[in-house]
Amino acid sequence: MVGLNTRRLSCILLAIMLLLTIVMVSGCVSNGNTGQNNIPAVTYSPTTTPTPTPVPTTVVRQQSADVYILNVGDKGIYNFSFIKNSQTQTETFITEVANDGNSTASNVTLTLTETDAHGGNLLIQQNYQVGDMTRGARKVCTLTTDPHDLASSVYITISLEWGTSGEFYNPTTFINEAKTIWA
Repeated sequence: MVGLNTRRLSCILLAIMLLLTIVMVSGCVSNGNTGQNNIPAVTYSPTTTPTPTPVPTTVVRQQSADVYILNVGDKGIYNFSFIKNSQTQTETFITEVANDGNSTASNVTLTLTETDAHGGNLLIQQNYQVGDMTRGARKVCTLTTDPHDLASSVYITISLEWGTSGEFYNPTTFINEAKTIWA
């Protein structure tokens, strides 16, 4: 026969277990503090807020003759040389860029294009960062192409752009010169 005290103890234990089960199911957890203030608390995990995508701005390109390649040497080319192996070739030459504008030309970029002077196939198009050029500045630039397909002669052109987002460009195509690599 089970006594009255046993029944009371069973009811108290059942009530405590029911309370603990309710706490566990409700998502309440201990806040991790040790000591006298151990009160269950709800913890929230941080949520990421979506980053707004900025609306792209249209860069209005403006023509300007402020930055250009000096017409010295052979149409703007000094010391043209090449390295050729059985499958590829590279070219190296020196040119000089000038800024005759009223202000600093920021982020000046040369775009070198080489085509096969006989077949007209594009061999390489490569950008070179000149950097910022103050008013009246001149910069000598050594341009070396990445390896590209073989061609017995190359036709070289260079275009210029500058500005924070390339908003200025010189409409003139510079150099316009064919160079013989090998005969």
